[in-house]
Amino acid sequence: MKVKICPLCDSEMKKAHYCDTCHSFIWRPEILDVHYNAQQRGMGEEDCAYGVSHDQKDHRNDIYGRFSDALKKEDKKQKNRKKATSHEEVYGSSIQKKAGRSYRTDRSGTDMEAKRRKAGGCLGKVVLAIIILNALLGVAGSHLIHYFTNGDFQYVIEDLMDELGVDDADEIIGSDTSSEEYYRELSEQEVSAYPDGCNGYGHFDVTDEDMGALIEAWTRTEYGRDISGDDSSSEDNYIYTYDGETTSYLQKTTYYNVDGEYNDYVIIYSDSATGKIHSVTASMEDTERIKSFLKMVVQKLDSKADWSGKELERQCDNFLKQMDSGDGSVDIDNMVINGSKYSDGEIWLSIDCTDF
Repeated sequence: MKVKICPLCDSEMKKAHYCDTCHSFIWRPEILDVHYNAQQRGMGEEDCAYGVSHDQKDHRNDIYGRFSDALKKEDKKQKNRKKATSHEEVYGSSIQKKAGRSYRTDRSGTDMEAKRRKAGGCLGKVVLAIIILNALLGVAGSHLIHYFTNGDFQYVIEDLMDELGVDDADEIIGSDTSSEEYYRELSEQEVSAYPDGCNGYGHFDVTDEDMGALIEAWTRTEYGRDISGDDSSSEDNYIYTYDGETTSYLQKTTYYNVDGEYNDYVIIYSDSATGKIHSVTASMEDTERIKSFLKMVVQKLDSKADWSGKELERQCDNFLKQMDSGDGSVDIDNMVINGSKYSDGEIWLSIDCTDF
């Protein structure tokens, strides 16, 4: 008969893997072959199969003795085999546990590898999306920076403030003197603080009043019209600062309608503080009339030069000849003359001072 023996307390186990004596879970109980006579009885048994003399003896030592001998034989067998620890004998070896784990690993290995590949693919898509988004934001960001930092944005704000009815829009926008570049309009009182005039334009030694009187006299001769008091003017005064250097621009614009039809006109640009002329512009349809006007203004603006009639005539003819092809330009002493001739016959010219 095979009997399960608990390796911890040497007690017979009635259950497959549980010892009722020491209350332990036994993974590998000892298996013993125990042979005994099922008919044997203890002292006083009358029907003992071994006879009366045998029946009068106590057989318990024989039974337990045989049981102990069986245990001793089993111990010898265990010594000839590789010994396992008590933990391994009771709960099983690590090899068995690894076998169970390896089964689960083998079964799920393919799934885990697929998940890793899927995760790697998702990560790659995320990285690619971030790179594309960064590039788009970089291009858009550069356009936005250019838009907000160039001068056009200021004009957009000015137009918006004008629509809202806000006064002194330019002054509000240009009030931040901590910026690298800004401009600010000047009031009439501030203009008076520049007794020597501005430094942003060149100045002739002739004032706008003197030139205005000359133009009125010339108009009476050429057009037979008296235009005295028939002029209009406006001012544009501001300072411009860039990299810590400030430039002042003080300019008064006076317009003369010389023919009464607004076809021929003269404009004088002068300093708002001193009245000295910056430039003179004219537009006329008759070539001889524009030539007459040009000689008169050049002689007035450069009165210190020793002009001979022939030399001035030659310079003016050279300038007008250039305009036959569209545009012309000539430098005369302290001034530069630019002009254009249009398809309808109109001739436009501008005389600007080059002395700052």
